[in-house]
Amino acid sequence: PLLPVHSPVGEEGKRPEDGVWRPGSLDAKGASSPLHRRPAPERNGFGSAVYALVDMIRHTQDDAEGAEDAEDAQDAGPGYSSAGGLNVRMLCFLTSKPNYGLGGVTTARAAAAAAASGGGAPRQRAPSSSSSRHPSAGAREEEDKQQEAVATAFYERTAALAAVSGVCIDLFAVSRGEVGMAMMRPLSAVTNGQLRLYNELHRGTCTLGSDLYKHLSLPHAFSGLLRLRTSTEFTIGRVCGAVPRDDAYESILVLPACDPHSLLAIDFAYTTKAGFGKNHPPVIQMAFQYTALEPAGEEEEEGGGRQGRGESGEEGSAAERLVVRSRLRVVTVVCQTAVGLKQVYDSADKYAIVAHLTHQALDEAKGSDALLVESQQLLREWITDLIISYNAHRDPSGEKALDLTFETLPSLKGLTRLVFALTKSSLLRPKHVPRDYLSYLHSLFTSLAPEPLAKGLYPALSAWSSLDTCVATHMPLRKSSLSEHEVYLLEAYSLVAVLYTRKALEGKLPMPPPHHAKLRKTIKKLKKETLQLSPLVVYAKMGTTEDRYFECHLLEEPNAAGVGFAEFLRAMEEEVNSALNRN
Repeated sequence: PLLPVHSPVGEEGKRPEDGVWRPGSLDAKGASSPLHRRPAPERNGFGSAVYALVDMIRHTQDDAEGAEDAEDAQDAGPGYSSAGGLNVRMLCFLTSKPNYGLGGVTTARAAAAAAASGGGAPRQRAPSSSSSRHPSAGAREEEDKQQEAVATAFYERTAALAAVSGVCIDLFAVSRGEVGMAMMRPLSAVTNGQLRLYNELHRGTCTLGSDLYKHLSLPHAFSGLLRLRTSTEFTIGRVCGAVPRDDAYESILVLPACDPHSLLAIDFAYTTKAGFGKNHPPVIQMAFQYTALEPAGEEEEEGGGRQGRGESGEEGSAAERLVVRSRLRVVTVVCQTAVGLKQVYDSADKYAIVAHLTHQALDEAKGSDALLVESQQLLREWITDLIISYNAHRDPSGEKALDLTFETLPSLKGLTRLVFALTKSSLLRPKHVPRDYLSYLHSLFTSLAPEPLAKGLYPALSAWSSLDTCVATHMPLRKSSLSEHEVYLLEAYSLVAVLYTRKALEGKLPMPPPHHAKLRKTIKKLKKETLQLSPLVVYAKMGTTEDRYFECHLLEEPNAAGVGFAEFLRAMEEEVNSALNRN
């Protein structure tokens, strides 16, 4: 039975006459305490309901394990988890910031956001001695920070409880005002869930329905335990992101849920100064234990029961013929060591590099605005050092012209632009981006595979002389690129934008393109290939308000986000020349 959002929560462990399980909440130290002793506002609201559901699932699994598998649990050995009994995905939908109950905040900023989004005033504001004396703006801001810190700590504890209980939590918010994604993000980050943000439910601009369909259609693994082992020459240095560790075994990572596109960024470190030996190549082994819903086999079909037939004996639906299976996948990779610096450069993967840089920058910042801004400078220094090293290796005599964009190295060609795009992206500009949107971007970009992530950072721009003829691809993202052709297509992973120039409008090209046109088929293919969400498709006319979708993606132009790409290269060229001349 589900717990209604505004249902009163009773004493922990009691089942009232209506059959709804009502567990206790978390006290200030994270322990469970009966909610019936608490004020009424703390027994209702979004946070109370989420915790109650998670705790209900935990109790259900503990009861089942205690009754049926007590002996097996003792003999299971390393990696045993009581979460393996259930595969649970919790979908949470919000339209405003939680302002009631556990995890709710009733700050002055929340009241303004609720009024802006049409949500009205908060139902209840926590009493304070300063509110009756008309506190100053500074005092109100400090009070707001304290409330949000308490709420964030509550969601972090609830997320930790969900992770060890095998519960994956997805957050979907639809609002033009603030929803509080920053404080609720641990619910999805720690449990490997999704976090999505939408401005409105308008049919033409909101992709919530199709995003849900794609998300739930993907195969998912639940109750995952991941163990990484290496040969003695090196070890696991750091795992980026909020990945819980097993209580008993530090080397085991807990993944409440994941899909085939989930991404983990891991640093390795040498154990000795000698590095890798010549006789024994380095080895990495990954063991992943998980459960998944899979179609029942023939024996299970014939056995009937809830997997095969319904209570009346009729054939069950496709959902009833699914069974939970436990799997263990073991992958062992023998790595090759490079015999020289050239082999290191030639074997590099620019998409994997920029994905790892993104994870590192966000992980080291830990949500700090100051550290996010500092990451921009660290990334500029990193790409400058790499260019210095490559040019020194490529031309020791210094007679050739500098290669600042790796044009002479196919494996890294375009890496400079990708790092430049990362430094200008909204991911690292907390002062210029709403906090909800920043949390959404952090969640999205840390869940993408390397190539889609790169497309999200530096979109692909192509030019079309007609609706059936593409004449240029991978064009630079600057205004001069939009001056020669009739139609332009921009692919930014979560956005597909088509720009009709004045020349195209004068030629009376149909907008949108007809279904038989190659451009329309290309857009359809892009939507199909984007597996984790449905990109928003926009058709814009040059010179109208809709062309802002193109304007904001012209990253190589100087704007409020930073300098243009030409200025970036000039500043880097000076540093590279100075360093090489010094050496």
